[in-house]
Amino acid sequence: MSTDYFIGVNDAEVDRLRSQHEAWRPETDLLWHEAGFASCRSILDLGCGPGFTSMDLARVVGPSGEICAVDKAESYLRSLDERARALGVTNIRTVTADLARRQSIAGPFDGAFGRWFLAFLRDDLDVALENIRQSLRPGGVFAAMEYLTLRSLTCSPPSEAFDANARAWIEFYARHGGDSTVGQALPRRLASSGFRVRLVRCVGGMADPQHRWWAWWGRLIDDFGPKFVEEELLHPQELDALHRDWAELSSRPNSFIYTPILLQVVAERE
Repeated sequence: MSTDYFIGVNDAEVDRLRSQHEAWRPETDLLWHEAGFASCRSILDLGCGPGFTSMDLARVVGPSGEICAVDKAESYLRSLDERARALGVTNIRTVTADLARRQSIAGPFDGAFGRWFLAFLRDDLDVALENIRQSLRPGGVFAAMEYLTLRSLTCSPPSEAFDANARAWIEFYARHGGDSTVGQALPRRLASSGFRVRLVRCVGGMADPQHRWWAWWGRLIDDFGPKFVEEELLHPQELDALHRDWAELSSRPNSFIYTPILLQVVAERE
């Protein structure tokens, strides 16, 4: 499997991931609280990318704890190592690994976290879950935040170009071996993999032009619109219309989008 992601591994994507992390920080913090991560001594950060969650988790566990940041993109891990050194953060360890292959990260760990990680692993989901289970101690906690569905994405006033963009995202994941509905099967697959599911809930919903989720989706339009045209998931005329409609929606106080719905799950290794 490639060490790249179909989403992209580059400086522009690092900047987008930073803004995406901030857009969903409150919901992520709540999930970590309910998973009990503050009482964990060691946590796996799965598919950590450039490590924005890793840095936050390092503060959650404190200097006596450890975060093991795992990704298959070595450039992201180098970026995280450099940032941690610059900020004097000493409790993050980076590991290059592809959890779509049968391997566990030497532990055992008290906890593990993944956000928009399992959505990349449509054909290897059960392998990844078994790797996670093997890396946790008995009773260890896995907290996941994944798409339940992208089909909820729409806007008001309606825009045909916006809805075409939503369809393009769904096809983009499917075409590249991803699953934008991974959350629908996740509780059942976790139970089949030897976890006891203790929390399931959905987050996301309506966002007006002042909401952090509005800026998040606007950035996705800007960064991925040309890629969708290149892959013939959008026509050039649809992208032009999308930019026009988004600018108009952004100027209307009563406009809103309905975001993709995300599933949050907390499960314990049995």
